Amino acid sequence: MTSSNYTQTSCSLLNTNTSVCFPPTDVPFYYSSKPILVEGIADSILALAAPIIAYWVSSLLFHFLDISGWKWLDNTKKNLVSRTEVVIAVIFQQVVQTALGYVWFIIDTWQYFLHRFMHVNKWFYKRFHSWHHRLYVPYAFGALYNHPLEGFALDSLGAALAEYLTGMTTRQALVLFTVSTFKTVDDHCGYKLPFDPLQLMSGNNADYHDIHHQQIGIKSNFAQPFFIHWDVLLGTRMTREELELRRRKGKGEKAQ
Repeated sequence: MTSSNYTQTSCSLLNTNTSVCFPPTDVPFYYSSKPILVEGIADSILALAAPIIAYWVSSLLFHFLDISGWKWLDNTKKNLVSRTEVVIAVIFQQVVQTALGYVWFIIDTWQYFLHRFMHVNKWFYKRFHSWHHRLYVPYAFGALYNHPLEGFALDSLGAALAEYLTGMTTRQALVLFTVSTFKTVDDHCGYKLPFDPLQLMSGNNADYHDIHHQQIGIKSNFAQPFFIHWDVLLGTRMTREELELRRRKGKGEKAQ
C-alpha cells in the first residue's frame, strides 16, 4: 500500500507476478497523485501565482468584450478613477496578498459584515471604501480596486485567518483561491451572461453586485463573493425589480 495526502492506493499482485495499482476513489475531483502539479513549480508557489493569473486572464477577456463593439461602456466616463490607477492599485494589493500566502476564511461572512460596516460608518466609508465606489460602472479588472488597507483587511487578513482555522492543504487553498478570484472578477464584469457557470451558481452575480454600485442600491447587496444568504437574512437584499421601481418613483416625485 502506498500512502498519499488524502487516502491510500491499493495494489494487487496478479498470477503473472505483475503488480496492478488502483487509484483511490474517496478523493476530491481535483486530487492528483503527482508530488507537484506543474513540473518545476512547487505547489506553494503555484498557489500564489494561480489566482493572479486567473484574475488577469478572466478580467482581460471581459475587457476585450468592453472594447469589441458588442457592448460599449459609454458610462465609464462617470468613473472617478482612470484605468491606469486601477491597474496600479490592483497590482499593489496582489503583491500584499502574495506576501501573506493568501490563505482562507469563511469568506462570505467575513466580507459581508466588514463590507457593511464600511458603508454604515461614514468615516470608514469616506476614508477607505469610497475608493472602490469611484467605479460607478464596474469593469472586470477593477474588481480589486480598493484602498490598500481595505484590501488587506477585507481580503488578505480574513483569508490568512481561514487557513489556520480550517487546516486547509496547499492544494485546497489553491483551488478555493483561484475559483474565488474568477468569481470576484466575474461579479464586476458588467455582463449578464446566460451561459456563465459562475453567474448560474448563485444569485450573487454581476447583475446583483452592479445594483450595489448604483446610488439607489449602495446601502444594499453587501454580500460577496459567493452567496446572498446574509443579505436575505438581514434585510439588505435589493432585486433589479426593486431598483427599477425606486427609480420610477423617484422620477415621478421629481415630475410633480
